[in-house]
Amino acid sequence: MISTLLTIAAATAILTYIIIILEKKAGLVAPDVHKPDKPLIPKTAGPALMLSFIIGYIIVCILVKDVPNYVHVHVAAILIGGIIGLIDDFTSLNAIVKFALAALPAIPVIIFGAYSPYPYVPGIGVLRITLVYPVALLLAYSVGGNGMNMSDTHNGLVPTIMGFYLMAIGMMTVYFSNRSVDGFPYLYIISAGLVLGYLWFNLYPAKIFNGNAGSYMFGTMLVSLAITSRLEFFSILALAPFFLNGFNILTSIKGLRNKELLRVRPTVVTDDGCIKANVSEEAPITLVQLLTLKRCLKEPELIASYNLLYILSFILAAATYILLDTFV
Repeated sequence: MISTLLTIAAATAILTYIIIILEKKAGLVAPDVHKPDKPLIPKTAGPALMLSFIIGYIIVCILVKDVPNYVHVHVAAILIGGIIGLIDDFTSLNAIVKFALAALPAIPVIIFGAYSPYPYVPGIGVLRITLVYPVALLLAYSVGGNGMNMSDTHNGLVPTIMGFYLMAIGMMTVYFSNRSVDGFPYLYIISAGLVLGYLWFNLYPAKIFNGNAGSYMFGTMLVSLAITSRLEFFSILALAPFFLNGFNILTSIKGLRNKELLRVRPTVVTDDGCIKANVSEEAPITLVQLLTLKRCLKEPELIASYNLLYILSFILAAATYILLDTFV
């Protein structure tokens, strides 16, 4: 499994490097608005991420004789998420349309029954929600894709969130070894290899942007991993900052709008590259804005604070989940 993970990581790194060169040559670049000189960066890693994910899936299918159907279905769902984002990268879909389209990855999952409608809640036990679960999947995929897209504001945040999440559910599935569905380890290996090979290219200073394709694909991946690990309750606890960010944005701008079309940005970049909160009433409320309310932060400081918030959230979620499962 380790060799498979490293092979997928290597393939991802090579393909990402190639896409960076091709997008620079084609002029598919966008300014990094949070840096004083606003350098032009290749605009979307989507093609590299989707190709790498397909390669990882093929490797698993070659090495494993009988790959569970869950894997095939969730690979398709994750690729659908990436395709939706890629279309948005080049056509700029309406925000309401994106919210609806982001639910599409749930369709194959529902049709082929690639889920367990019996989520486990520590302290309560196994819930039987056979009728509600499919409907919840539509909402979960839409929230996952759009929420990750809303979180994609600074270098490295999206793949770092995914990296922390993968480490967290990896440890939790080892601790609760009998709860994940068939095929989860294979989906986990493909996802972990992808993040491992890609992360360096998007970390500060980013060599390539995730693009909507990358953020929607990672958001869809997050939901599929939560479903197949059967750690839905833990995921909700661990991703509290993720949900808080999305909720604050939607309520502060009073509805769904394309982030690219917002008249007022949540933060302001000073001439020396310091990022501070925009206190205008028209500015959307985001986690980044809240982190810079007290004092102006350089981008690396802001990214470190953001990541620390997620680390603490994951630790507290794991402790809460285990304590409830053990003592209640």
